[in-house]
Amino acid sequence: MLEYKRSRLCDNNQVEKATAIAPELTGYEFVNIYDLKNRNKTYRPGTNDFSISLDMGMSTNISFFGLFGKSDSPFGISDQAVITVRASMIDFFDGNEPFIQTIPVDELGAYGDISNSTDTQGISYRYWQIDINDEYNSDPLEIAYMYLGDHINFSYNLNVGFSFEQRDLTRSQRSDSGKIFTSRKPQQRNINGLGVNYIGTKDRKKSQAMIDRIGIHTPFLLVLDPTECTFEYDFSCTLVYFTRKVPVYTHVVKDLFNINFTCEEVL
Repeated sequence: MLEYKRSRLCDNNQVEKATAIAPELTGYEFVNIYDLKNRNKTYRPGTNDFSISLDMGMSTNISFFGLFGKSDSPFGISDQAVITVRASMIDFFDGNEPFIQTIPVDELGAYGDISNSTDTQGISYRYWQIDINDEYNSDPLEIAYMYLGDHINFSYNLNVGFSFEQRDLTRSQRSDSGKIFTSRKPQQRNINGLGVNYIGTKDRKKSQAMIDRIGIHTPFLLVLDPTECTFEYDFSCTLVYFTRKVPVYTHVVKDLFNINFTCEEVL
């Protein structure tokens, strides 16, 4: 199986490290766009046709792009929007950049795989620009989180048989007469039974390094199917925490381990 088709764990958001220029409204600053722990604190540009310019400071590897809305809410950009990601080694964008990719918009977000069978780990440029034109949308644009970074994966893909659960966290009580009273809460995705078998030393070290960084306290982007071979992106891209405990390694033979973990969506 080609590496760029394997599931990804993305916790290296380069937007956080970049110098950014973007329009914004008071109270809806651009810095909200990468505060994943507070997903319902959003960024609003105040216009429906704008650009976000990012200076990474140096040539920086990128393999995946994603825009996400608030949890349990429709995405704040319409499916008629035109989103274009551009990259260059010089801070000049005129439509002739060495990298240009149009990003499709789905119901819950906009996603773009920036890798291929030749460049399985992505591409590397210093300057990046995201153009968003949603001029026919009558509502103000709103973005909860933007990811522009790379990933880790394993030599083998995730095992089949994981479970995907949409939990409704609404509180429900029943009166003595049988009447049901509810206090509406958001729904939350839970992905259980995730695992990869026979990971060697290289995979174990890089996954352990990620676990050391994020533990159960820092959320990340889980991409089950980065090239849309089986699942659509709205299903396979989820902002998650490791649930309750970090992944467990089980020794198999020699230097090979199986790894198992569960994830729950960031609300």
